[in-house]
Amino acid sequence: EDSYSGPKITCKEDVTAEWVIELMQYMKDEKKLHKKYLVMLIIYLCDIIKEQQSLVDIEVEEHIDITICGDTHGQYYDL
Repeated sequence: EDSYSGPKITCKEDVTAEWVIELMQYMKDEKKLHKKYLVMLIIYLCDIIKEQQSLVDIEVEEHIDITICGDTHGQYYDL
């Protein structure tokens, strides 16, 4: 962990939009999030997901195109 220079978190409140953008850039550079922070992030996300509906309905106006990106497997530079 001493040599790790990527995004870090200590609590849920650290996971902000700015932190996510920093993580995305870090991963675009083909670097990996430290295991410690990955586990913390997974725990935080599980808590959030448990509180959400599994499916949501959205309305899209007729003749409007939308794009849905599936699982990117962390390959953000492929988008």
